[in-house]
Amino acid sequence: MTPEPMRLFIDESYGADDYYVAGVLVTPAQYRVLDERLRSVRAHACDKFGVAPDVEFHAHPLMQGRKDWACLQGQLHEAVAIYRGVLRGIVSSGAGVFLEGLDVRRLNARYRYPDSPYEVALRHLLERVDALCKSKGLDCQVTADLIERQDDFREAIAGYTRIGTPGFRPSRLERIVGPDWVDSRSEIGIQAADMVAYILRRHREIEGSAKAQRATRSLVHVLRPAVRSERKWIP
Repeated sequence: MTPEPMRLFIDESYGADDYYVAGVLVTPAQYRVLDERLRSVRAHACDKFGVAPDVEFHAHPLMQGRKDWACLQGQLHEAVAIYRGVLRGIVSSGAGVFLEGLDVRRLNARYRYPDSPYEVALRHLLERVDALCKSKGLDCQVTADLIERQDDFREAIAGYTRIGTPGFRPSRLERIVGPDWVDSRSEIGIQAADMVAYILRRHREIEGSAKAQRATRSLVHVLRPAVRSERKWIP
């Protein structure tokens, strides 16, 4: 019997000078636990704060108290508590977290016609996960949040499977299936990846007020047991 593939959920977070892509990697059983834990956090938020029963875990609106999370405007402590619940759900599910970033200024300075930051970071992430899945003899179904030019990126990844990725350790991504790009509101795994990408990027780039930075450090501490790989490429 062929084993079920692993699943990798991807989302990105970026600033003017940096770009990160995060992945949450799970087995089918871990995915079911992740879904259950995050649904529990959502139900608690609905009961306590009156958010919609299907509210999306989207880090920036949550921490800024905007859009679906407008009820938390000015309530950083409450927003952090919800965020902590999501990260604990990721950790307790047994998921593995991966982060690949790059210095956009250096990328543009080094290459005359650079690939897009998203493609570069995504490629690095897929290379790392492909190597891990190859060691386990498992395929990996990849699902990513909708993004502009996704058809171009799909074509680029198909090219890598034919001729290999560029760089000193090329890979043909033999264990990667996809990616498929879907609306994050419909996929709890992508919402988990969004929460991961946002907090790890802010921690690495040291953004926000002193109070916000303390909150960031506390959240990253919660997530740390799940982090398998974390890198920023400086071309």
